[in-house]
Amino acid sequence: QMRPDYMVGMFGGGIKEHMTNKEGLLSELKEEAGLVVTEDRLHPVCTHTFTKSEKPDTLYKTAMYGLEMPPYDFMTAYKNIMNHAEHA
Repeated sequence: QMRPDYMVGMFGGGIKEHMTNKEGLLSELKEEAGLVVTEDRLHPVCTHTFTKSEKPDTLYKTAMYGLEMPPYDFMTAYKNIMNHAEHA
């Protein structure tokens, strides 16, 4: 996604309380990259839990996954992400 400082960043977003990390990621992949992916193509890489100084009592968690993706899917995702960035 294109950020206000014109840097391209990976997509992401908050997940609803009832969602798992994988469900949240699958939702973002569909919403922001136009990809419909099954959970079996996701592979956990790492997680990180942290707090922010402005909300010290709130825990935040990031999760990174690898995604098995054929080249055609990759190019489709890339085009969708860049198109989304141009119209944001």
